[in-house]
Amino acid sequence: MARRAGVGIGTLYRNFPTRRHLFEAVYVEEVRALSRSAEDLAELPPWDALVAWLHRFVAYVATKRALAEQLLHDSEIFTSCRTEIYAAGEPLMSRAQTAGVVRDDIGFDDVVRLISGLTMAQFPSPEQRDRVLGVALDGLRPSAATR
Repeated sequence: MARRAGVGIGTLYRNFPTRRHLFEAVYVEEVRALSRSAEDLAELPPWDALVAWLHRFVAYVATKRALAEQLLHDSEIFTSCRTEIYAAGEPLMSRAQTAGVVRDDIGFDDVVRLISGLTMAQFPSPEQRDRVLGVALDGLRPSAATR
């Protein structure tokens, strides 16, 4: 790992005394990047911003599943990262609901659980994953039954 990062093993261990410390640092940085991406989408229309961020969230979850499992879901790091993800995503959801492009009878936690469940499936291609995500996202739109 040190070689891939372009540092000596001593430098790696000084900064990350255990494998868990390294995993936590990587995980936290990825969560921060995902959270910052919400700000990058602020200029998009509400639906487009939410969908773009949820696509990034799916990609993040798909690539970080093994890392998250290493951190144990009840750890302090995992809890603070979850809080940061919600702080980034909830305003996008609220903005889309205010604009009337997302159902008002669901919460952001509902969406996270929907998306998290979707990411548990193994897809043969990113294209199929994106199609299935599109079907799930269609369920977020208001219909005559929810108005």
